[in-house]
Amino acid sequence: MSQPQRIPVVGKRFWLFFFGGMFLLAGAVALYVWFALRPLPAAPEAAQALQSDARVRVQQTSYGYDFIPLGTPKGGLAFYPGGRVEYTAYAPLMRQIAESGYRVALMWVPFGLAVTAENKAQEPIAAHPELAWAVGGHSVGGVAASTFASGDSRVRALVLFAAYPRMDLSATTIPTLALFGSKDGVLPPEEARQRARLLPKGAEVRFLEGFNHSSYGAYGPQPGDQAATVGKLAGWRIVSREVVAFLEKHLQP
Repeated sequence: MSQPQRIPVVGKRFWLFFFGGMFLLAGAVALYVWFALRPLPAAPEAAQALQSDARVRVQQTSYGYDFIPLGTPKGGLAFYPGGRVEYTAYAPLMRQIAESGYRVALMWVPFGLAVTAENKAQEPIAAHPELAWAVGGHSVGGVAASTFASGDSRVRALVLFAAYPRMDLSATTIPTLALFGSKDGVLPPEEARQRARLLPKGAEVRFLEGFNHSSYGAYGPQPGDQAATVGKLAGWRIVSREVVAFLEKHLQP
């Protein structure tokens, strides 16, 4: 009677090392992806801005957070966060805009990348069709906002922070406010001026002195950026004034 064939010990060791190596490689890839997609965290003042008070009620929704002003809102702003930034980092600025009478929807997007959910603004707009709506976004979020605005007739205005459209919208006439920073190292002023040619006709373009790429949110520093010479709180007040003045012109009857 023949004996069962025995697998050489060296073969067992090979498969042990092979599968062990594959396991380590898979773990390394997963760790890299986790680090690569991990959003820049929001600063503590973001959490403070998510608290309701007598002027603004903050409500968590299926799409993120709503900042609801006291009384009847004058209109709405649906906002896409910047790429790989914790979306709540924009809460302080969004809250200031809401204090001026506008309902603001701060939207969560998968992986911190607004281009994965460019139609996200449909949710707050559909939830409150009685309002005149603008959409806006920072950096990659601005790309998503401009794409959505160009394809949805319900959008009355577009607000961009350190952002420009993916496609040429210069033949369109949607009212647009585009804010850029003089200290932006991610989108330098020279490039921003060139990219501004893609904006809708008649866009209001502002270069804010001392602003860098992360000036619009409670986070940072951001890789590749320059140091801002305007503080966060002062910067948010400046941006809020610009946005509210723009919305007053284009969302009111």
